[in-house]
Amino acid sequence: MIAYAKNYKADLTRGDFSFKDYRFYNEREWRYVPTKNNRKDIEARFNPVDYDHTKVELNDTIADIRVEFEPTDITYIIVKTIDEIEVTINSLRMHYNDKCTSKQLDILLTKIISVEQINNDF
Repeated sequence: MIAYAKNYKADLTRGDFSFKDYRFYNEREWRYVPTKNNRKDIEARFNPVDYDHTKVELNDTIADIRVEFEPTDITYIIVKTIDEIEVTINSLRMHYNDKCTSKQLDILLTKIISVEQINNDF
């Protein structure tokens, strides 16, 4: 069950950056938990004492396990501000230009909407 859990809020450190009381809940990300057959002999137990020591090793072990989906599986891409739409478009074009057809990419780009737009329009 712990594999499905996520902190609501805690301190976050990424490299040299540290964020006090970061709200993980706002990420609204999907959590993929590999099935027992895909875990590659990784024990599904969590030991907080060993976590920092084993995190890199465990991440390397599952690095090739991916959730496969098609552009048609995406209903919305929600960004915070209208200004983030252009950045998101550029990122999608750069990363997915060779992974889907131009028509699929064009349709995917139409699914981008900002929280600002949602608040104003709905």
